[in-house]
Amino acid sequence: MKTVLLAVLAVTASTAWPSAERLLEITRCNGNAIRSEGRSVRYFADHDLTGKDTEAQFAVVVVHGVNGGRGDASQVLRNILANHPLAPKVLFVAPCFPIPSMLNDAERKRIVYWDDGRWQAGNDSPVAENLSPYDVLDFIFYQLNDTTKYPKLGRVVFCGYSAGAQVVSRYMAVSRIKARAGISVDFAAGAPSSWLFLDNRAEWHYGLASRCRYAAKMHDKAIFGNIKKRHLLCFCGTKDTGDKNLSTNPRAMAQGANRYERFKNFQKHISAIKTLKDSFDFVEVDNAGHSSSCWQGIDLERLVFGQRSANSDRGRPSGTLQHTETSRKYGKSWQKATPEACGFNGRTLAQIPQLVKDRNMGTTGLMIVVGGKEMYSYGDVGEVSYIASCRKSVLSMMYGKYVRDGTIDLAATVGELGIDDVGGLLPTEKRATVRDLISARSGCYHPAANVGGIPEGRILERGTTEPGTRFVYNNWDFNVAGTVFEMRTGESIYDVFDREFAKPLQLQDWSRPSHRREGDSSKSIHLAYHFHLSTRDMAKLGELMLRKGVWNGRQLVPPEWIEESTSPISSFPNGGGYGYMWWIESDSKYPELCRGAFSAHGMYGQRISVFPALDMVVAHKSARNKAHPTTKKDYWDLIRVIFVAYEGRKTERIKQ
Repeated sequence: MKTVLLAVLAVTASTAWPSAERLLEITRCNGNAIRSEGRSVRYFADHDLTGKDTEAQFAVVVVHGVNGGRGDASQVLRNILANHPLAPKVLFVAPCFPIPSMLNDAERKRIVYWDDGRWQAGNDSPVAENLSPYDVLDFIFYQLNDTTKYPKLGRVVFCGYSAGAQVVSRYMAVSRIKARAGISVDFAAGAPSSWLFLDNRAEWHYGLASRCRYAAKMHDKAIFGNIKKRHLLCFCGTKDTGDKNLSTNPRAMAQGANRYERFKNFQKHISAIKTLKDSFDFVEVDNAGHSSSCWQGIDLERLVFGQRSANSDRGRPSGTLQHTETSRKYGKSWQKATPEACGFNGRTLAQIPQLVKDRNMGTTGLMIVVGGKEMYSYGDVGEVSYIASCRKSVLSMMYGKYVRDGTIDLAATVGELGIDDVGGLLPTEKRATVRDLISARSGCYHPAANVGGIPEGRILERGTTEPGTRFVYNNWDFNVAGTVFEMRTGESIYDVFDREFAKPLQLQDWSRPSHRREGDSSKSIHLAYHFHLSTRDMAKLGELMLRKGVWNGRQLVPPEWIEESTSPISSFPNGGGYGYMWWIESDSKYPELCRGAFSAHGMYGQRISVFPALDMVVAHKSARNKAHPTTKKDYWDLIRVIFVAYEGRKTERIKQ
């Protein structure tokens, strides 16, 4: 694709961002020549889209409603986010798809326009061959995706309300865009007049039959694959029951009598498609009618910045909102057994609550699994919360299959994979291998996108360590390991985890829609891949490792990978070590019980510990409270209570 910016026409009303009306001359797009007889596409943006913006971290592409072909559709979102501290890092782009009646005679000779009612369905312009609204969005995206123009950009969000939502919701399904490493893409559609039902008997754009030129290039199977890898936030006001600009043709009426009814019916339709329902979130905005003020009823900060707002629960809408999430909970609970049946002393284990209380530990959930059965639990083991750096061990498990089949080459270097970062990587840093990344030995001390590992004030000088020679726990290594995984597999970490772990393990509390990569892309384009899990689901991951990767007869993780990843690459003077994102455990007081033991560690006391000598897994969750963390000493004193319970029961058996 190539383009030439022709002109800047006029400045809009003053807002937190300077926005101007601009023109794009698109001569080629998606390999097609665009014949528009000198016409250009109108859009609004903060600056020349084809120029450079070395500071932008977030981009929001907003598609207007039915009567918005002349104005800046991003104004509402700009105003809502005006006081956010990251506001100066946001680039807004608002393309215009006017109909002839919106333009005067002179404008119709130099502005690309579309037929009324056809641009919403993605049809080509009558005055620009091979140019549909979807092509325009593609063109905009690939400008943003250019690392030489937008080196710090980490997130692109396509938004639309009303007629614009018709465009965005279909574009999510049929677009062929591919983001560069480090960029996440999301979509949001509010109160469209109709939705795309995934039915090849219904005509486009109500279903998949007789698709427009752009959409016809993608087969049904590819469309389903597209949707599975993406995420669309759907929202609608509970009082959006009028007929303002409502499509009333028979195909639209078949979806419902009004927008709110169509929204609910679409939600039911998606919920019935088990393989795709986790790609959608549905939010009802209480007491809202058909108005762009609905944007204030969703967690816009979460959508744009990939971070939760102050008044929301992990980024989910709160307050007056009624959020109906199509989360996936497979729901297979643990079988239970008494401590005595497992060879432990129940009276000793009963001391655990008092230990937690006396130490003022932040323990919120504890589960001990022995022989594949729940032997002991404390607290709310079903509560879902942040597992901190335990995420890294989860990613290590996911690596196994793809290392074995050759998709991921541990010997490949950062440079060979084409990985770079904000400000550029040094030549020595580009020599780090994937193996170096997952063992925290890359020698790259570039700042990470999230807090953790080495505090920024104590980070080592870059270029001072040869890759593979020194263990330094730096989140940059682990985040780039996540980028490598997504780059090589072509899928989101969370989608793979959902399919290859959550489903076969029958996790009870896992929610795919609650997960997406996050972080400060001004520091690093390689964002963190945080996980939120319950204690009982964490225990299943530990049990899978204990069973050499086999669950219900299926080999989910190669056994040779478990052996390799939990063997020390780095050994520590006081005992223990570090493998491929797993900590190797030791205890001088109970060396035999710790033989072969390893753990996932997370801040404040999050743990998944595997003790093969006892056929035991311990999962521990702790509140994110700096005043009352579960320290390493606290955790190991708790583990030693478990060891004593085992030793005590063994002594009782000997006496008998």
